Amino acid sequence: MRVGGRLKNSNLAFNACHPILLLRKHILTQRIIEREHTKLTRGFARHDGFHASALLAAIIAIPHGIIQKCITCFKAKPNQSEVLMDSLPGSRVNISRLFSRCGVDYAGPLLLRKEKHRNARSHKLYVSLFVCFITKAIHLQLVSDLTSETFIAAIK
Repeated sequence: MRVGGRLKNSNLAFNACHPILLLRKHILTQRIIEREHTKLTRGFARHDGFHASALLAAIIAIPHGIIQKCITCFKAKPNQSEVLMDSLPGSRVNISRLFSRCGVDYAGPLLLRKEKHRNARSHKLYVSLFVCFITKAIHLQLVSDLTSETFIAAIK
């Protein structure tokens, strides 16, 4: 059995997109988890809740039986998300140039005063927010108004 996942439209290898699920009470599964558990406890100075979360991240399919045997891990009780989501589109999971696929949004208005006097005039400014769909990198650009000319200038 393999994990479904949201990477069906990516260029990754099949084993990377759909890792194998391990049986909960199989001896091989228990040995894999015990090995990861001992490797992680050697890496940490203290045995705390962060270790239990790191164990969940290190192993693809976690049977709770092994973690519950370790008292400290059992008390930390790392949470697992159970949200069902659709596959990501190919434009979001395939490698491409930075900001080749992006979204744009505006924030504001922000009020800017040129002087520190009490009755100084305020000018409205807006922030144009560009978000890269591939890497989630952002670029912020100040614009003076919401016209198409300033939008084109912000893109350039």
